[in-house]
Amino acid sequence: MAQLTAYPVSSGSTYDVSPPAATTEATASGVALANKTFGAFTGADAGSIDGYTARTVNAAGATSWSGSGLGAYTPSGGADADAGVLALDATIGGVVVATALHDYSRAAASAGGLAELEEIDLTDVETTVITTTGTHTVRNNADTLDAFTVYVLDASSPSGWTLTFDGAADPPILLEGVQGTNSTGRAVWCCIVPSAWAAAPDWDEDRWFAQVLFTGITCQGVVSGARLEIFAGGIQPAAAAAAAGAGGRTVSPWADGIDADWYDERWTSSTARTQQALTTTALPSSSMAILFDKLRDRLAVEDGASALSTDLTTAHGWTEDRVQSAADIAETDAAGVWTSGFGMFLYVYNRATAESSAAGIKQCKVYGVTL
Repeated sequence: MAQLTAYPVSSGSTYDVSPPAATTEATASGVALANKTFGAFTGADAGSIDGYTARTVNAAGATSWSGSGLGAYTPSGGADADAGVLALDATIGGVVVATALHDYSRAAASAGGLAELEEIDLTDVETTVITTTGTHTVRNNADTLDAFTVYVLDASSPSGWTLTFDGAADPPILLEGVQGTNSTGRAVWCCIVPSAWAAAPDWDEDRWFAQVLFTGITCQGVVSGARLEIFAGGIQPAAAAAAAGAGGRTVSPWADGIDADWYDERWTSSTARTQQALTTTALPSSSMAILFDKLRDRLAVEDGASALSTDLTTAHGWTEDRVQSAADIAETDAAGVWTSGFGMFLYVYNRATAESSAAGIKQCKVYGVTL
């Protein structure tokens, strides 16, 4: 960082005015700059100062400063890697007689850290309506290349459900029309696996995060003593996708119209899963963001989310945020579990309700830890 020298300014007249000593502030990446108040100008003529004007010089970035007099001057619009000098000119009769200097900088983001690797593009899928179980292919509109391989399974032969892909819709993937009877619960599973990754991590060796935004959720249940509507959303290892659930990690509220039992679930097959009860009891909102951390087997959910969070840390304020046991972490992180990546996993169950259940997928991003 350059050495700063605050200085008096010579003009046609000579004034005995000296600025306060130059100051410096350097913050770490992600840390905002502090407000700046300048010290007093001194000298025999300092009492004649009739104005102060702040300006920035040698500025890089979008940081701007607002304030008056000696301050405080408040920075705004700042970002990592911003730097510059906040200069304060003192004037007498419109003549600049001395200038105080404050050097500011904010470190650039470290080369190591969390970086967004890829957003799975759901906006360009060819409109496709799936109404049968089995394996399906959904293509891109622009180049007719395969966009997704879709695996679908149902239970108790529900009729009338549809899984619709439409890049112009909100959400672009929607499973709807799942409805049971008074005596039989009916369910539909689907795993949607990207056919190719543009910037995939090493799925086995790297630490990576997946965040999925589920919207269009109508699984609130009806007033009853039984849990009658269930939504489960999360991810599933792509290699096990055809097994409709095996290896999946999901958040699942079981609703009855009054409240809901929420679970962190680990699927061992399409019909078997282990559950850890969560503390939330509210009926699920129509949307939620779900985060998965491969290394720590961490699962977090933000109920009511309208967008994916840019803060994947616990400081974000997730509705639920938990890490599995050491044994589960070792299992999830084992070589080969995620070798082929993952698919977005969606499950809807309905029994004895007056309306059908639905849920959709709006957005999915993958993040990696860079060194």
